[in-house]
Amino acid sequence: MRPYQSLTQPRLYHGMEGWLWSLNMLLCAWLLYVALHSWSWQPLALAVLHWPVNWIMRAAGRHDPHFTTVYFSALKRPLVRPPHGRYRDGTR
Repeated sequence: MRPYQSLTQPRLYHGMEGWLWSLNMLLCAWLLYVALHSWSWQPLALAVLHWPVNWIMRAAGRHDPHFTTVYFSALKRPLVRPPHGRYRDGTR
């Protein structure tokens, strides 16, 4: 028996969405690379922020696994919809 699409949950990597995890890891790896090649400690200080960012993203993943999908789609759509469901450009 196949599960319904509405009953499936997205796969979470380390408790957060996969693209958020990979974005955070890429940013941290880039900061470490910059720190090693510039002989500077400032990028290392920023790389330490990897753990608090992971904690925040895991909390969002526990709250709602579809958090970013829902959040970004809500940003695209207006909160107040015009009557009769029509979107107009405001010129009329």
